[in-house]
Amino acid sequence: METPTVDETLRILRWLAGKGIEFLADVGPAGGVLSPEDVVAYARDPDAFRAACCDCSVEHLANWRVWKDDHLQCRGITKQGTRCSKMGDLDAQTDPTRFKPGISDRCKIHRLGERD
Repeated sequence: METPTVDETLRILRWLAGKGIEFLADVGPAGGVLSPEDVVAYARDPDAFRAACCDCSVEHLANWRVWKDDHLQCRGITKQGTRCSKMGDLDAQTDPTRFKPGISDRCKIHRLGERD
C-alpha cells in the first residue's frame, strides 16, 4: 500500500471534518481541535508542532516535559550528593511557556544556587 500524498491526505481529512469529525491533540496549553492542515503538520513533526503551539523551542518543550514527567521534582543536588525530592514551581506544570530551566525545576533552596 502506498502512502497517500499530502494533497490526498488533506482531501480525506477535509471530507471527514465536513462530516463533523474533529481531530484532537494534546499539545500543551494550545491543545484542542486541529484543522486538517494542523493534522498534517502534526503528523510530519509532532515535537515541532507542539513547540510552535506553545510558542517555544523544541528543546525547551522537551526539557519541560522531562521535568513534568519526573513528577515536578527539584533537580537540585543536596550536600549528601543525592537529588532533592522537593517540588519545583507548580505554576509551570501545565504551561511550558512559564517554565524556566534552573528556576521552575528547582525548589526555593536550590533555585538560589544554595545547597541544603
